[in-house]
Amino acid sequence: MALFLANLLQYLVFLAFLTVYVVITPVPRYGSGLSFESRLFDVDGLDEQALRRTCHIVVIAMALYRIFHEASQLYMTRVNYFLDFDNYIEVFVFVSAFVVMVMDIEDFDREKTKSQWDCLAFTIFLAWLNLVFFIRRIPGLGLYVLMFQDVVITFLKAAVIFLLFLIAFCLSFFVLLQNSNPNFRTLEDGLLKTLVMLIGEFEYEGVFNIGRKLTEFRGIACNADGCATTPEIPSPDILKIMFTTFTILSRCYCLTCLLGWQLEISNWFEKRRSWYDCPCRRD
Repeated sequence: MALFLANLLQYLVFLAFLTVYVVITPVPRYGSGLSFESRLFDVDGLDEQALRRTCHIVVIAMALYRIFHEASQLYMTRVNYFLDFDNYIEVFVFVSAFVVMVMDIEDFDREKTKSQWDCLAFTIFLAWLNLVFFIRRIPGLGLYVLMFQDVVITFLKAAVIFLLFLIAFCLSFFVLLQNSNPNFRTLEDGLLKTLVMLIGEFEYEGVFNIGRKLTEFRGIACNADGCATTPEIPSPDILKIMFTTFTILSRCYCLTCLLGWQLEISNWFEKRRSWYDCPCRRD
């Protein structure tokens, strides 16, 4: 337990400095001519440049130390090291953080490239996600993490059905709305919009009354004589049928998933209760 707490403390130090560094680092301009600087602290006299350099050095040192720590674990556990999914996340977090920081070691204040900034976005996300796996080993909190993992696995089992629903309705809405709704202007936008609608954000008026709201879409704009008429929905009756079907089936799918998750969680608790109540366990 003492070793676990020591590893957790080291990781929290690494995570804290990485988080501060990401938040206070100015956003790259990417050639747009605009630059927006983040502000984590609004304190007079605080030297953010010095704080950023300190975080830079600490993250490099902690990441390098944790990389050697993971290498020692690989040497001791051999093949079993690759059987633990947590190790993959930790290796990516520490290696990516180390590489991004080392690229600016000669100039701490150099503007980040797009690839560096994108890598930092994934790194900070996985770094905080990895903290969940640390919490899993804490008595009292680990139970909820294990429940969450089982729910995710159950959802992935039903992901095939979810994907079929997503593709079917996305293609239908794309065919009917691509010339009248900017949310379905491209197939990629349509996938994202349908995904949002599947989780409950239907936006009926946004789908059917888009022609009344648009003032500029695909070259249609307002001028001194007024606003031009926006493209109309080609088949409103078919769209209403598809939207109604989508609403009913999406609710049925959500209820089915909730029922499945409830059964999975009940079975999960039953298995663990029978394990704890086993006479050999009490002995």
